Amino acid sequence: MAEFENLEEQRDEVEALESIYMEDFVKLSDEPPLRYAIGLVPNPGEADGENHVRVTLECTIPAAYPNVGPEMRVAVDKGLSPKQADELLALANAQADENVGMPMLFTGGGALEEWLVEHNRPGQGDGSMYADMMRRMEEDKRKKAAQEAAE
Repeated sequence: MAEFENLEEQRDEVEALESIYMEDFVKLSDEPPLRYAIGLVPNPGEADGENHVRVTLECTIPAAYPNVGPEMRVAVDKGLSPKQADELLALANAQADENVGMPMLFTGGGALEEWLVEHNRPGQGDGSMYADMMRRMEEDKRKKAAQEAAE
């Protein structure tokens, strides 16, 4: 196993995440490699009825972190399709790649929460063709409105 040169800094970062996410944070391993899970919703602190989507981000911090990104997995808890979970994981990995060399765990979580805000609609994650079609139509409407506003 590679030596964990930055273990104290890694533990400090995980401790900060724990204080930020509180009851939505679960420490899976306090020994190297550090592992944790965070439940993410679009509107933290709001009534559950306001959050139509929810995911759990699981992270494993490798020995070389922050010089390499964490290993991540996104599990859908509510309201999203497997394809959308893949989009979220790709976003998380892109955020990690952009922030190599510095603490990136909070930044990545924030980016995922922003994505969840944009996709916080009821009934979209049942995996049906109808739900996918409605989601695509809504995204197309938003893109067209944004494009018209830019012109």
